[in-house]
Amino acid sequence: FGWPGCISCLMNDVDVKIIVNREVTYFPNGGNNPDSNNKVERIRISVDEGDSVSAIITATNLAKQTRQTYAMAITGCLNEF
Repeated sequence: FGWPGCISCLMNDVDVKIIVNREVTYFPNGGNNPDSNNKVERIRISVDEGDSVSAIITATNLAKQTRQTYAMAITGCLNEF
């Protein structure tokens, strides 16, 4: 939700990015930057056996300045989590 009169005021914006092998960064929804317009974000990637994959979650513009809960779903063939 946003505040009345806001043009671009996404509240509780939780962003995700994926980093593969500490080199390549993937952003959600096919973009080249964090997605500050959508509450739901998806990143689809292919990796090779032995690749290191990290998910980085950040939150901005929180309505309450303490914590923001979120859920994350990961699918695919995973050896370790």
